[in-house]
Amino acid sequence: MKWSYRYPSTRTTHIETGAVFDIKYVGHDGTFDEMVLIQVFGSGKKFSENEILLFKKEFWSFYSEEKIRYEMSSLLNNEFIGDPLLLVRAIEAETKKDISTRTVQAWLIEPEKKSSRKCPEWAFKALNDYLKKPENVNFLSEIKLSREKNSHIKTSWSMQVYDKYSVKFATNEIEQEEKKLKEWEQANFPTLAKKLFMLELKTERHLKYLQDHVFALTHAIKKATNLEDLKAMVENEIKEKELVDYFIKDTRKAIENKSEEFSENIDQS
Repeated sequence: MKWSYRYPSTRTTHIETGAVFDIKYVGHDGTFDEMVLIQVFGSGKKFSENEILLFKKEFWSFYSEEKIRYEMSSLLNNEFIGDPLLLVRAIEAETKKDISTRTVQAWLIEPEKKSSRKCPEWAFKALNDYLKKPENVNFLSEIKLSREKNSHIKTSWSMQVYDKYSVKFATNEIEQEEKKLKEWEQANFPTLAKKLFMLELKTERHLKYLQDHVFALTHAIKKATNLEDLKAMVENEIKEKELVDYFIKDTRKAIENKSEEFSENIDQS
């Protein structure tokens, strides 16, 4: 991606050169010919008219895609009550093409993300065509009223993730793992040793947590005579383990900070 821009901002940055441009229009139709890019600062170079025209041609494509992404997001939140599935059904009804909620998520996610995909103009046109029909507007209004009346009925978190967030969450995981891999690849030996130690420590603590909970459950299964006993014994055992961990952690903190009973200034006489 060569441009840093979010519609409807009136300023954009060309990433490769660092040049910043204000976006102006000499008319009211918002066409390519009406758009004017005015260099305001950055790059250390004053670009010629021909160079700015080349920038404009390059930016227009990105600008058009970003505008569609913004306007489709607005339609989703305002006309389709934030439900990607309703939006999918509308596009399918108008185009007879099969798409998924993940497709919509990929269209709407930030353009710099690797999961981002260009929203085709036919899909955006289909939504506007759908909303021009009164029966469809009435249908969406009825859906909205029905959901407001039945607001106590909640969609499961798993289905919310599938319809709205799966692309975002998956993309975040990919980015976090790539960041961690880069950190490991760039680590020098002392840093590498520390990272391995912290990883081992984290793994040991996680295993201890699992072991404590498994022990509490298996111990209760052997001793309990009914379900209520089982629940109470598991809760008590886990609480006991947590108290032990707290006492040890609190004591360790005092030792390492040389505070309380371990203060170097404590009166030994």
